[in-house]
Amino acid sequence: MTYKCQLTDEKCAAQVSAYSPLLPVVEYEDVRFQGSFRDKNQYKGQPSPQLDAAWDRITYVAQIKIEPEEMIPLRKPFSQVRVEESEGVGYAGGIEVFHQLHCLNIIRQFTYHDYYASLLHKPPAFTDTNDTLRLHIGMSIPHRCAE
Repeated sequence: MTYKCQLTDEKCAAQVSAYSPLLPVVEYEDVRFQGSFRDKNQYKGQPSPQLDAAWDRITYVAQIKIEPEEMIPLRKPFSQVRVEESEGVGYAGGIEVFHQLHCLNIIRQFTYHDYYASLLHKPPAFTDTNDTLRLHIGMSIPHRCAE
């Protein structure tokens, strides 16, 4: 007897991903990106309001409430920020991929430091201390960046 396995995106994600209470609500979409250096897309190129708007659409890090019972399977410490609201106690969290994209965007902006350090184009991360900026980009910031 032969069985045909129907492995859906959801079942595959559940098997290869770390636990997340969000897995059942994730929607999948197949997108083919052109990764060649010379190919153009909305996420690369010289700094511009259009480029920044494209990155802003994918780097919004919304805070979500994590229920106390989700903290153990998530392997998160209970010392995380506790949130109390009318619907009960929870913990502050976010979707990791958006935080990673946010940090990648800061690295992208840092490569155009002269443009983004100007008051006209300064992103919120560039108003942080150098220590906080280092946490985002994971590198030593030259002294000239302290303004």
